[in-house]
Amino acid sequence: MHPDRKNHDVRAARLRLVAIVVLAAVLRVIFLGARSFWGDEIVSVKLAMGDWHGFTYWILRREANMALYYLALKGWVRFGDGEAWVRLFSAVFGILSIAAIYVLARRLQGERTAWIVALVTATNACAVQFSQEARSYSLLMFLVVLSYYYFIRTLEEESLWPAALYAVVSACALYTHFFAALIIFAQLASLLWLPSKELPVRRLAAAYFAIAIAAIPIGAYILRNDVGQLYWVQPVTAAEVYKLFIFFAGASKAVAAVLSVLSLVLCALAVVTFSTKLRQRSEESWRFGLVLSWAVVPPLVAVLVSLHKPVFVHRYLLISLPGYLLLVALGLGRLKRKALVATLIVVVALSGVSIAQGYFRPVEDWRGAVDYVLKDSQPGDALLVYIPYGTNNFNFYARRLERTEKHPPFTYLDSMMGVSHVAAVNSPRIWLVLYPSPHVAELAPQFESALAMRYRSEQRRDFKGVSVILFSGLKPPSSLPQAK
Repeated sequence: MHPDRKNHDVRAARLRLVAIVVLAAVLRVIFLGARSFWGDEIVSVKLAMGDWHGFTYWILRREANMALYYLALKGWVRFGDGEAWVRLFSAVFGILSIAAIYVLARRLQGERTAWIVALVTATNACAVQFSQEARSYSLLMFLVVLSYYYFIRTLEEESLWPAALYAVVSACALYTHFFAALIIFAQLASLLWLPSKELPVRRLAAAYFAIAIAAIPIGAYILRNDVGQLYWVQPVTAAEVYKLFIFFAGASKAVAAVLSVLSLVLCALAVVTFSTKLRQRSEESWRFGLVLSWAVVPPLVAVLVSLHKPVFVHRYLLISLPGYLLLVALGLGRLKRKALVATLIVVVALSGVSIAQGYFRPVEDWRGAVDYVLKDSQPGDALLVYIPYGTNNFNFYARRLERTEKHPPFTYLDSMMGVSHVAAVNSPRIWLVLYPSPHVAELAPQFESALAMRYRSEQRRDFKGVSVILFSGLKPPSSLPQAK
């Protein structure tokens, strides 16, 4: 290739990458504070803002699964704890992931696949959503991409540095989320396509030994502290497996249906194109097998484990999202120029619709619900939040709103005391805040019915994921139905 032509191609590739990263940054940074924190985000912020004694206790006893993220966030919130600032931490890693997956894909499959997967990832609604959430998933995906990058370098380079960095990054991913262990299974599965003579056994053995040593505290925690953290996970079904692709599309139902089907067709196109090469062991077949196993193995392992104990949770499987999008990019790369451009326009446009909807669609609108209650609260009001740990979410935003406004204190009621105890309270007004997670929602109607019998009127307001009912006009005891 002529030097001028080569320099032109290099400059064009760099400009294209810069444009994609800028687009990714804009999509991930705007409207960071538009949505209320939801319950899990509130856990993140409260842990990060707590003292070291409480932080250490919860990490060792209850919340070790995202320990590295919580530790890093603890330093970040020293400079602010608003929704936009806290989520910016995740957005930074979401942006870095675009550059990382570009570098990875270029080394693995070439420049064409690299810029396609960078664009698809930059505009993927699921990736954008979790880059705007105060949880570990954005950091996790970044570390998973780096793990794959150094895994490839460990196989291809004789230096020990890539193997050492592979071990360090993979261990960090494990401490960001335990499900990162599944990527190691996926990486090992890809070696089935690599000729045995090209397998650097010693370097890999040293790396996996280091990862195993680093993971000993995780293993001890899982064995000693299984306190039912996954009790809410439902048995896996074929429908749930399909919903994983809807989830990866990150879209509302109608848009997601189109995007998921289109993405699966592109994945199938990639598999069909490489199918003959997968029947033999070669470097080329391994390069595709690495992508295929990344997308398939973690969900497959989760399904198999779920036959014994349900663990199939869509967001836990975000470790496979970069591999899945890379598989989609390989399918797109099989298309001719005009078909590629047209398909990319469709994918980006549909994703853009979903991203725009997600900016103002909170998982749980605690900010709106608490603001509504506090603005109309009166001295002597009682407050019952169902379920019990929802009280922590209510108080989190109540304290924030009370920084600038003074609100009358509530008489807090405990739903754990039972329906009869709550129904016997003689407060002139009772606020019932319903936060009925599906696995513990059975008593919510009983609380509503018991309070409706004792009060003349009720005023209901529904927020995303949270409902607020104000019961007022306490009936005299003589007007209540008498027990027989």
